[in-house]
Amino acid sequence: MSSWSKISLLISGFSLIIMFSARFVLGAWHPILYIFLVLFLLGFLISIILNYKLYLDFLSIKTAQKGLSMGWSLLLVIIFLISISYLGNRFNKTFDLTQEGINSLSDQSLSSLKDLDSDLIFYIFYKGDKITPQLSAIQQELKMDLALYKQANSKVKVFFVDAYKNPAKAESYLVDLPDKNQQELFVFVNYKDRKIRVNIPFSEEDLTSAIIKAKKREFKEILFLTGHGEKDLNDPNPSGLKILNQALTDSGFILKEWDFIQQGEPPKKASLIVSIGPRQKFLTAEKNWLKDYLSKGGQLLLILDPKEKHGLEDFLKEYGLIFNNDFILSQLGVLYGGPTRAIGVVFDKDNPITKKIPAKQAVFFETASSLDVEPSAFEKFKFSYLVRTHDQSFTVPELKRDIKMQEFETLTMALSSSSKKESNVENKEKLKDFKLVLFGDSDFLSNRYIYDGANRDLAINSFVSLAGEEELVSIRPKQPKGTKISLNQSQKTRLVLVYVILPLLFLLMSLWLWYKRRNA
Repeated sequence: MSSWSKISLLISGFSLIIMFSARFVLGAWHPILYIFLVLFLLGFLISIILNYKLYLDFLSIKTAQKGLSMGWSLLLVIIFLISISYLGNRFNKTFDLTQEGINSLSDQSLSSLKDLDSDLIFYIFYKGDKITPQLSAIQQELKMDLALYKQANSKVKVFFVDAYKNPAKAESYLVDLPDKNQQELFVFVNYKDRKIRVNIPFSEEDLTSAIIKAKKREFKEILFLTGHGEKDLNDPNPSGLKILNQALTDSGFILKEWDFIQQGEPPKKASLIVSIGPRQKFLTAEKNWLKDYLSKGGQLLLILDPKEKHGLEDFLKEYGLIFNNDFILSQLGVLYGGPTRAIGVVFDKDNPITKKIPAKQAVFFETASSLDVEPSAFEKFKFSYLVRTHDQSFTVPELKRDIKMQEFETLTMALSSSSKKESNVENKEKLKDFKLVLFGDSDFLSNRYIYDGANRDLAINSFVSLAGEEELVSIRPKQPKGTKISLNQSQKTRLVLVYVILPLLFLLMSLWLWYKRRNA
């Protein structure tokens, strides 16, 4: 090999070493490294050209040919592994084999990402590298969750921003936040310059709700009727509705209280009118306003309690609904807090309010009245039995100490009445498509009970479905299910014998054989 060839190989080797070392120190590829890459390739090529006869002679040796065959095989394996690594990094794809879908997005989340026509950007702001272990764990979990959103749609981008290193960017998002000095982690969604903050604890429901709000161009109004002793939306006490208020606000609704007497007829832009737990009588004028609202295609949600003087029984009968004004009792209710606790386990899987509630879930009503449908109303209206009890329930007209158990039956606690699609033209002109949903208990919405069973899902789904926002249907937190193995004494004995005693016996036999043959 000539001197120039050796110098070329030396330059090529040093260039390769410098290129990898600099790449490691810099932590990223820098354009200046292309110089060393070119020197490496050029030096290697010059060395081959100057001594091509030497290389040809070397390749003609049989041992070299066999070695090169092995080398080519190793090179192909390396290229294959590098390709797999690149494709896995470039096209991130996971396969969720868990029964509960722990490692995948819900249908609601996937639906919210379908029609993106611009980049949807998540900004995660944190304050420096010195963060607590708890915050670091939250940040890592958030990164894994956002990876699923990126995987679902390539238009989803994620940026982690150090508020100390990029104060201008952080200031543009955090300047108006009242808790900017208390919190250490902030998450925002930016879609077409619309900035929406993601609520703590940054669950999938929080992330998806922020996406939906960022995509919205109008926020629908929900009117909560007052003046009849309804439950208070802003009451943080156990009987209040503060948690429900926050959940609906986070879903992008504008909540307003409305008093018929003081404010008159509700505005036409209201997407939904709600009355929760009224205890005083509705005036005839108020009921006429509600009838007129429904006749124009309105959406009405009435959540009533038994033995209250709201006086809506006659109003409901006009839409085929019967409020029995009794109390549902249950044998199983004793296991869940009291005999008056009605348990809803049967859901209408064709109705958007209840179709997403898992079959094995239950909703709990503290003191619920049963509901029925007027038989003659089926010709005029379409009905949906939203929630029904199990077959070990019965009703009593009054709550007394000496309650006699009656015949068990399945009872309805939530009903929906709507205009019948096959109605004739004349009736359609008189009564546009409307929806009226009736519940026989309001306690399931209260701060005390809203997190029991699937109560929250049923509550949120009722509001968003009636308001025409089905994509906001509540997303249940995903919890991995443990597999419980129950063994009797005989099975435990066999388990110890097979997995403890038998291996130990084989070990002792091996030691004995080794001892006997140690000098063989």
